[in-house]
Amino acid sequence: MVEEAIHAVQLINASLPDAWKLRFAKELATGSTGRPADGEILIDFRPREDWPDTALHGRYEGGFAQRWFDPRHPLVSGRVWIDTTPGAQGGFQPRSVSIVHQLLHTLSFTLSGVTTRTELGIPIR
Repeated sequence: MVEEAIHAVQLINASLPDAWKLRFAKELATGSTGRPADGEILIDFRPREDWPDTALHGRYEGGFAQRWFDPRHPLVSGRVWIDTTPGAQGGFQPRSVSIVHQLLHTLSFTLSGVTTRTELGIPIR
């Protein structure tokens, strides 16, 4: 799963100018399911049945994206939930496609200065 997250970030970064590229964090992500620290996007891999209620609404596409923002900043932090239930990705697309899809939802149109980390212990910055 970590390799898929790394691949997804590489795919996004390939189209971004250097100043906007996502970076992997040096420290490990915590196991919290709440709001990430400002400037961070956490990628959380777990079965959908283990997602918090806040991640269980809306359209389901193998994952779910949450954003936190304030009036001065379009994106302050975010979390991407990726379903690890066998067959959750439809069997036809690699999980990295769902990760890219959910990261783009989270990023919306703001990419500068964002950090991404995985919940499996290998940080992304």
